[in-house]
Amino acid sequence: LVSMTGILLGWKKQLNLLPDTHSVSTQNLLWLPIDSIQNSAVISAVNSGLVKPPAIIDRIDIRPEKGIAKITFKKSFVEIQINGYTGDVMSSGARYSDIIEKIHDGSILDFMEMIVINR
Repeated sequence: LVSMTGILLGWKKQLNLLPDTHSVSTQNLLWLPIDSIQNSAVISAVNSGLVKPPAIIDRIDIRPEKGIAKITFKKSFVEIQINGYTGDVMSSGARYSDIIEKIHDGSILDFMEMIVINR
């Protein structure tokens, strides 16, 4: 199991297990405050039904050269990409590689426990 998931993780980009990273024009614009980006992501995730409330953010990956912030949530395998200058949602999608990674390192058990306890 560890070997198979390791191979999948090594090939995650070639197997399209991650959503494509979008980019926006970054000409002389100022980024929104992080709390505005967070709010935009949470509202979008809840309104679209991708995440059940309360939507707890796990990680924000800022890509200044692309003008994008990638937001992932604790109780799901969803990623939302937000335009860092306007707060608009650029895309949302499943992060299948995160599921495989949790299986690979055994943290899927902790994840399942968190889901069951926090229902």
